[in-house]
Amino acid sequence: MKKVSLQIRFYSKVIRFKFIKALQWRTEMVLWILLDVFPFIILLFIWKSVLSVSENQAILFSDLTVFYFLVIVIQGFTSTHFEEYRPKEIRMGKIDFFLIKPYNYIQDIVLNDLAGKLLYILMLSPLLIILGTVLWQQGLIVLPDLTIVHLAAFILLMFFAYCMQMLFSLCISLLSFWFEEANGLLHVKWFIVAIFSGTLIPLPLMPEWLLQATNAQPLKFLFAVPIQLVQKGVLPTFEDWGLLLGTIMFLILCSKLLWNKGIQKYSSAGG
Repeated sequence: MKKVSLQIRFYSKVIRFKFIKALQWRTEMVLWILLDVFPFIILLFIWKSVLSVSENQAILFSDLTVFYFLVIVIQGFTSTHFEEYRPKEIRMGKIDFFLIKPYNYIQDIVLNDLAGKLLYILMLSPLLIILGTVLWQQGLIVLPDLTIVHLAAFILLMFFAYCMQMLFSLCISLLSFWFEEANGLLHVKWFIVAIFSGTLIPLPLMPEWLLQATNAQPLKFLFAVPIQLVQKGVLPTFEDWGLLLGTIMFLILCSKLLWNKGIQKYSSAGG
């Protein structure tokens, strides 16, 4: 018990240090936040114009508003981007000191991302509260009667979505032990997640083939499932939870395998 307490204190100190370090990027974070919010506002104007001339409306404008607002919320709380620079550290032999530190490279990635995510959430939340309040007052956010069970399920889905995003990014980063341009897989990840996670198009507007493909694989837990939970009050089934947990366990095993195999072939010259 004492050992666990000491580890918690150690990791909390590391996260606090990295949080302070992340403050130097606060201006860049503000720009990323604006880049997340502005497309949402532009899409609202586009959809309003489309729906105003459409005779057959498969979805209400208020539902679209809630959908894209939730996309911003979920993306802000769960997305990860460290695979943009971590592969370069590995390829350049810059991780030597993590082999002798009291925590390894994977732990450093996780702790660093947690600190950065905490800062991003703190900066994003006030803007989300203001934007959500304005949309609520305009009658553009309409939600069903949600219970504490729905709220708990949504928070749990957000946590697992963050874990899944982090593990995807981690596997891409660790592939750089073998591939020179492993960070190029970042764009593949963006494309696949954008198409099959339910982040670009609401489910009612998807073509049948895309709807079936989205519902058949675990990427739906990144956006489609939590959004449906909030918009329609649809709770995930036991099969859904099983698929989600199974996917995360599979990604954990993959990341461990990649790290164990990769560190065996890692080499550096004065890194």
